[in-house]
Amino acid sequence: MSHASIKYAASGRTYAVPFPYISKSHVVVTVDETPVLFSWASEHTVTLVVQPRSGAVVEVGRITPIPSRLVDFADSSVPTEDKLGQSVTQLLYLVQENADGAPSPACVSDPSCLLPESA
Repeated sequence: MSHASIKYAASGRTYAVPFPYISKSHVVVTVDETPVLFSWASEHTVTLVVQPRSGAVVEVGRITPIPSRLVDFADSSVPTEDKLGQSVTQLLYLVQENADGAPSPACVSDPSCLLPESA
């Protein structure tokens, strides 16, 4: 069972995002392993800019950033429940993504290789 991605046989332009994510920018969509542009139809649904060809494999996945922590605690600061939760969630998602099979090594070290959602 995958925790951070799902594959679909191409059928239209709209696909569910059935897994949690911290930020929409952590979600990527590929068609036949090539990143594609998409927009958000709702919190758990994306719409591709271009309809994929029949028989293509559409994968919706989460890639949580590795290079830096999303939360940085400072000396003498009081950690809040939200900040502690976000910090632990980032680690959990990274572990899940690793268990699912890491994405392209190029994208792990340089997330800019992924196309952003369309404007």
